[in-house]
Amino acid sequence: MNTRGQGLSLNFIVKIILAVLVLSTIIILFTGGISRLSSSLAQSSAGATSNVEITAIRSQCTQYCLSMDNLLATPQNAGELPYCTTVFSLKEDGNPNDEDHCYDTIVTGGTACQVTLSGGRRTSIGQEECLSGGSFGQVGGGTVGG
Repeated sequence: MNTRGQGLSLNFIVKIILAVLVLSTIIILFTGGISRLSSSLAQSSAGATSNVEITAIRSQCTQYCLSMDNLLATPQNAGELPYCTTVFSLKEDGNPNDEDHCYDTIVTGGTACQVTLSGGRRTSIGQEECLSGGSFGQVGGGTVGG
């Protein structure tokens, strides 16, 4: 006895869901829903940097930090790398007109960038190291920027 039911195939259900999503997107685009949504988002975040933006900046800075691992034989040119040179303006620190960097505490959350030089030595990269272009502190006794 065949107990298999006559249902819709999974492939057909997926196609229907995709079609509904495409039609919804087209309707939103033609009715101006995107512009209303973006303008309301812009108004709500006009006075502050959103958590999403801060998270994205922290992620970008983490990637910059990781990219320095085993890159430098000596720390002399660290000040020229993106971790030290990239500038942001975060409004949460009370000064929306200043320049914030990856090594600033508001971006790092208090955790310094730790890298291994190509010679195997672990070092911390902070504000002092970025601004001086060198002289990294050893992990454990090093300078942590803020």
